[in-house]
Amino acid sequence: MCCLVVLPAVFRMSLLNTTLQTVIVRLRDMSGNVTQQKLHNRIFDAYEAKSLVFEAISAEQQAVMAQYRGSVPPQHPAGQPVLVENWSELMQVHNEKNLYQLLPRRAKTNASYSVMRAVCTSAGTPFTMDHRMDPIDYKFVFRAADFDHRNQFNTRSQDKVPPTIWFDGILQSPQESGLIMCHQSISPQHVNGIAGTVAYLKEWIALPGDGDRHRQLRQLYSSLLKQRTHLFVGTTATPGKEILNYAKSKGVYIYAKKGNQYVFHN
Repeated sequence: MCCLVVLPAVFRMSLLNTTLQTVIVRLRDMSGNVTQQKLHNRIFDAYEAKSLVFEAISAEQQAVMAQYRGSVPPQHPAGQPVLVENWSELMQVHNEKNLYQLLPRRAKTNASYSVMRAVCTSAGTPFTMDHRMDPIDYKFVFRAADFDHRNQFNTRSQDKVPPTIWFDGILQSPQESGLIMCHQSISPQHVNGIAGTVAYLKEWIALPGDGDRHRQLRQLYSSLLKQRTHLFVGTTATPGKEILNYAKSKGVYIYAKKGNQYVFHN
């Protein structure tokens, strides 16, 4: 992937062959170590394969982070680090004063990571990015023995449960939890989906256990849902007033993409 080089931290680009481009950056790895790294234009495929996010931190943000133990406070005018998803975006934001960082995504996609960051930097939020849980650990694939209860729930509830429960993002602070689902656009069906899934899970964890089947999953959701639980839906489309009012009636918060970031809509 990357190799360590002893060169000045300046912007350089060269062609190793007809397709491979490189740039030298200051990179902070997941251990907090900062080194000069030579990145190439195929590196983002490797980051995606390992569920890592690559962020650019401006000089102003670095100064703020030095004052606040490595993070930018919510609503700070310096803004948050910029998620860089590909080589083209890196070329657009690159500055020799930037610091870059690699972080575990702990979200299903980069889009859901961005929604989680928006939630964690909203005014009055109970969450920080350190509260992210890996949603793969909470993936619930229904087996034959699970369908009776699921079908019974779907028969009596307008809020349906999908064949697989897999949240795009999960947050858990010491007192509160947050569950996130993301969609290109949202409809009442999507709002019902997250509301119904949580209602179903609350019923399911109260059922008598069936041996070792789902034992760990039941424990994880029990820990999550015994807390005050917030529901979030992220979307790339601007929501209309009707869907916002419907989501509010269901206790669901909507975050929609505006430019490169997601913002809360009410």
